[in-house]
Amino acid sequence: MRHRLIKQQRSAFENLVKIGNNILQKPISRVNLETCINEAVENEGTNEQSLIRFAKLHSQEKKLRTKRMEEKNVFGNGHA
Repeated sequence: MRHRLIKQQRSAFENLVKIGNNILQKPISRVNLETCINEAVENEGTNEQSLIRFAKLHSQEKKLRTKRMEEKNVFGNGHA
């Protein structure tokens, strides 16, 4: 019984991975508010490319915030 449950869980997980990979390969789309239909956005690339751009931007912003906090701590404590 337990073996069957583990096999079903693994199968469900593998199916989710396939669905996720499929979504990553699709073009960026937005919902047309007049028609309520998803429409591809030209020259925006795929969901995967957009996710990579977002991750890079988020990383750069975090580095900038960290640098500003370090500078604030150094100058705010009378050092430097």
